[in-house]
Amino acid sequence: AEPVAKAATLTFAGGRVKATLTGLPATLVMDEEATVVLRLDMDTNWHVTLPEGADEYSIPLAIDPGDGTVEVNVQWPKGHLFDTPNGRMHVIDGTVSVPITLKRRTPGEGPVSIVVTWQACDDRMCVSPVTHRFGPAS
Repeated sequence: AEPVAKAATLTFAGGRVKATLTGLPATLVMDEEATVVLRLDMDTNWHVTLPEGADEYSIPLAIDPGDGTVEVNVQWPKGHLFDTPNGRMHVIDGTVSVPITLKRRTPGEGPVSIVVTWQACDDRMCVSPVTHRFGPAS
């Protein structure tokens, strides 16, 4: 029997957020699905904007296929409304888990990666956006 590749737990910290991705398989074959969980731990008094309701000045949380070989289906958290000078936005703060279903959409078998982008803000300012690729050698 072939050894089964273990699912990875990968962590990256930057921009006032610690992001941990659990359950990322080493490989997927075509049409195979895997569910991973992205956990975001935001510093106290900092938040990240959700895609729904983001204004033109904010950079919302984005979760995208790393190399285009997987389809990404995100179960976005509800978040809460946050008032800004430009209106209200949906944000998350504290510790939030985001379930993500990955499905390989290209023939064959290969490594899996996703790219996560966020920009953390407090009630006065935002830090520079962060983009991190979770996958092999991340």
